[in-house]
Amino acid sequence: VNLLDLLDFNQQLGTLLIHQPEQLMPLFADALSAIQQHQIKTSEDRYSMILKPCVFPRLVVPPTCESVCKPNVSSIRSSDVGSLVSVRGTVIRTGLIKMLESQREYECSKCKHTFKVFADLHQQNSSLAAPSACPSVGAKTCRSTSFTIIEGTRVCRDYQEIKIQEEVQKLGVGSIPRSMCVVLENDLVDKCKPGDNVIVVGVTTRRWKTLVREARPELEMVLTANNVVVSNEEKLRLKLSDEVLRSFEEFWFKHGGGERRTCFKTSPGGGHRTQAR
Repeated sequence: VNLLDLLDFNQQLGTLLIHQPEQLMPLFADALSAIQQHQIKTSEDRYSMILKPCVFPRLVVPPTCESVCKPNVSSIRSSDVGSLVSVRGTVIRTGLIKMLESQREYECSKCKHTFKVFADLHQQNSSLAAPSACPSVGAKTCRSTSFTIIEGTRVCRDYQEIKIQEEVQKLGVGSIPRSMCVVLENDLVDKCKPGDNVIVVGVTTRRWKTLVREARPELEMVLTANNVVVSNEEKLRLKLSDEVLRSFEEFWFKHGGGERRTCFKTSPGGGHRTQAR
């Protein structure tokens, strides 16, 4: 989904998505499932169609969307927590692919009320804690603390953590590149490898670090990815100054038999030549 197209179609919906993505993205996923069901019911080829439950909306944010695009990792602040951001970086580490139990359904042993428990992404390793009280709402409050897991209700998904760092070639002189942890889930897992330049669109969240006795608890900024685009082709566009270009041409004119070679490719947008062949 192109964010600018969504803003042109419905500015209010697009603005809500930017500021409250955690609430709206599940609704987008439900809409995709509803569209599939409608197509299966109304299409002439419905007998050859199947419902795909694991379909996720992925956002594409053009660079012209300045309210969402961040120039680098250092520009992400605590005020961006809970909002949609897009940032570029280089993958410096990829973690192991794990299976995360993201959802589980319980039944109260006393009132037989059923409810779902979700993994807490704000905790280290996204733990799924057992319920401590019955959440049923009725004329009489249930104070039971005994619950039974309903078989067949566990929902698991792929999970991986990577770390991205600011692109070194875009840093100023004397600047130290910052890094940030990115959480990948479902089909985004194993989409990139160390050394890849990526564009990550996601939601900035806070996560508690591992607690240590007699030490101050700490929070870290984590980017929960909605979409990851590998842009390695831009690494090949080596920007060269006019002085380097002249030195290259003079070298081959001197050592290449008097033939002046201009073995550079012009950038698509015009301007100076950018890549040697």
